[in-house]
Amino acid sequence: MILWPQLCKSHFFFITLHPKYVTLKIMNLPKDIITIQDVKDFANYLVNVEHVNFNSDEDFRNYISYETLQSTYSEAEAVKRNNLMEQCFNVCESEGVDIYEVMGKYLMDALKLNM
Repeated sequence: MILWPQLCKSHFFFITLHPKYVTLKIMNLPKDIITIQDVKDFANYLVNVEHVNFNSDEDFRNYISYETLQSTYSEAEAVKRNNLMEQCFNVCESEGVDIYEVMGKYLMDALKLNM
């Protein structure tokens, strides 16, 4: 089985090739964070779709594009991501899971720091 990430204008998706079938998973910004898998999906989305080197403790209003030196997110976009991050903290706390470990995995993989 091969996992093959692809970027197509407005969507990031994974194609999984298997000898008997092919699956396609389109990644979108989650509407809500309810489970640990949702936390993982949000981190994966931030890293692999939006290409953000995020910090779970940082307000998304403070993100600046390195290339343009402009805000990465509009006010509405930042508020949405801040709300999702707050939900991530709540879910991880209720499940007794370390948010930094769960979400940090995706950054470590993207930066090739997984040792």
